[in-house]
Amino acid sequence: MNRIYYTLVVNEEHISGNGWWNIEFGSYSRAEVLEVIEDDWYDAPKGQIKILTTSDGQGAIDAAMRKLEGGQWS
Repeated sequence: MNRIYYTLVVNEEHISGNGWWNIEFGSYSRAEVLEVIEDDWYDAPKGQIKILTTSDGQGAIDAAMRKLEGGQWS
C-alpha cells in the first residue's frame, strides 16, 4: 500500500549554476518537511523551493522530478 510522501526539492542555480532541481529531503510528514525548510532554507528566494507530493514509491518520485525538469531528470 502506497502512502503519501513529501519531497523537498531546491533549485540551486545560485550555487551550482546549472538551474536543476535537487532532492534535499523527504518524509511522510509534511510538517517535518516544513521544519527543514524553516531551519535550513529560511533565506531561500521564493520559487527556489518546492514540495512534491507523491506516493512513496521511488518511481513516483522520479516521475515527479522528470515532470518538474521538463522530462530531462534521470
